[in-house]
Amino acid sequence: MYKFEDGQVPLADLKPCPFKVTLQTADLLSEVFNTARSHPERIEPITVALVGNERFLVDGHLRASALGMAKVGHSRARLVRLEDLREAVRLHIELNTHGSINPIAMMDALSYIGARDSPGLVSQRYSLLARGFLHEKSRKMIEEFLADACKKYRIVEMPFYVAARLASIEDKEEQFKTVKIVLNAVRSAKESRFAFPSPADLDVIALSLRPKKAEEKEVVIFEPEEGSHGARISRKEAENLVRGSAHDSILMCTCGKRMLINTKTRAVSSIRDDERDSFVRLEGEDPARPAIMIPETALDFLEADVDSLRFVKIGSRKDLEKLASSFKNGAHARMVVILSR
Repeated sequence: MYKFEDGQVPLADLKPCPFKVTLQTADLLSEVFNTARSHPERIEPITVALVGNERFLVDGHLRASALGMAKVGHSRARLVRLEDLREAVRLHIELNTHGSINPIAMMDALSYIGARDSPGLVSQRYSLLARGFLHEKSRKMIEEFLADACKKYRIVEMPFYVAARLASIEDKEEQFKTVKIVLNAVRSAKESRFAFPSPADLDVIALSLRPKKAEEKEVVIFEPEEGSHGARISRKEAENLVRGSAHDSILMCTCGKRMLINTKTRAVSSIRDDERDSFVRLEGEDPARPAIMIPETALDFLEADVDSLRFVKIGSRKDLEKLASSFKNGAHARMVVILSR
């Protein structure tokens, strides 16, 4: 149990924690700086660990940076006496469990305190991260990506499940390729949106890159997370994407949902059936003879194979009467009528 005391500390005397696990964005620093410059007394106290004769900043790096930029020499602080630097790093981890976390720095910090061999040292949510390893090329790419993102976005966060999944890939080249695809998927999102693929999407990416023999065929089966907030597009939009790109395909997953997968970027989107569009009209090579795709529910109703379907264009009441007269007495017919808008 830690015992904290309130006090004041000169910012110039502070040493940073050896492993700063938080990400500091330019926008957030600017916001805190404005407060520090006009009302420094409103800045919340920082937390300082006293280890021997040295003072280590273990929480409040953003606040301390803003105060320093505003030429404020001192800060209110919560002071705690600790035995060694390892204990200070552990406290730094515990005080920064939420917000924008740098997973690479977190992995380094966990390794430093020995969390891999002693899982009880930190929260259970860090267990997978503590066991992972990032090769140098993968690590450098992620560090550069996060540094660039911190300049563009107000909030930057790489979820633990993403870092843990990437760090669990042992093969160096496979890990690097997966990292590259995941980061490209984030870059390809809208400018105002910073979001990583969901756990299900990551599984699809990792499985698709796993080395396999030439004669081996792999079936990717996954279950989307309940309540997933991934990208959602309409069925019509999905069909348009497939029609216009060599890289997009539609996958029917085991739960019965359709998913759009870009085989180049491995981006995955869920597809919702249009409420108003009950069918998709696909133009063939001859515009006069378009292909018509109807939903499975209509096929079930027709109780017929696709090859036995008959498509009839009705242009007038006379055409409809002609169709009706072609049926023999007592014959049964099931029809799906598509009306133009």
